Amino acid sequence: MGVQKIEGFLERDMPEIFQELLNLKMGSRVYAINTIREALHQYSPFKNEPVDCVLWIENALVEANDYNPNSVAPPEMRLLEHSITEDGYTQPIVAWSNDDKYTVVDGFHRHRVGRECKSVAKRVHGYLPLAVINSNRVDRNDRIAATIRHNRARGKHKVEGMSDIVVELKRRNWSDDRIGKELGMDPDEVLRLTQITGLAEMFAEQEFSVAWEHSGAITEVSIDDAELDEDAMEWMDNIVTETIHKPGWRDRTENSSVLHGKRGEHRGCIQKSRFNDEWFWYAYTQPMQEGRASTRILAKKAVERAQHD
Repeated sequence: MGVQKIEGFLERDMPEIFQELLNLKMGSRVYAINTIREALHQYSPFKNEPVDCVLWIENALVEANDYNPNSVAPPEMRLLEHSITEDGYTQPIVAWSNDDKYTVVDGFHRHRVGRECKSVAKRVHGYLPLAVINSNRVDRNDRIAATIRHNRARGKHKVEGMSDIVVELKRRNWSDDRIGKELGMDPDEVLRLTQITGLAEMFAEQEFSVAWEHSGAITEVSIDDAELDEDAMEWMDNIVTETIHKPGWRDRTENSSVLHGKRGEHRGCIQKSRFNDEWFWYAYTQPMQEGRASTRILAKKAVERAQHD
């Protein structure tokens, strides 16, 4: 009898109620929808699971935490923005509620995209999807522990599995540029993953051109030690090839530079990046820190200062 009453209510009354929602202004409509969801959540068999009740909260009421050790490099940040732009929000931001404010526990970068990416913020009307953690997690240490658990529990993609995916996409006639854009990879990474499992298969039926042949005499050349490249010397044996760099900055491209220490070790790097149509220089140092600068020179100076702090 109870089920029949509910079915009758849903068929008879709910369409009219839902139609009334469309007549409300955006803020009132979102408030009404959140209220309905919270009411249903109280009677749900999954009421102890935060994901059972995803609420839409104004982004001005959601603030980042100040302890998240996780960082996302510019390419992955651009991929996340692209993912949310193309696929929408498929995961809620995990947050802790304190009165009328919310602090991010997990989803710091999804939170950033929702606030900083103008097209996404416009599409979601200035709101963010939140799953609010259990109200008894009020201690700051509890929230920090929850953030670390979320970060570490994700795991990593296995190289072989990613290689299989890249090869499969190439079989479906995806270009390297498209694979790189959709999966957040640079051209070298796409090539490496192609080579791991798919190189022999992909070129098995290809015709190769005739190789160049040397027709002249081979001249033995004596090279003075002073003529060797001082910036990078390669030491080779049958096992490993290692490049030793002299201390200081090495400009790899016009958009990236690497700082090497006294023993040639990697001490930091800078990379030109763009987010939300804003260009800037991202700086990374060892131990892991990151920051932003407006010019290449300022980014290099920031990395150098970090080495002496």
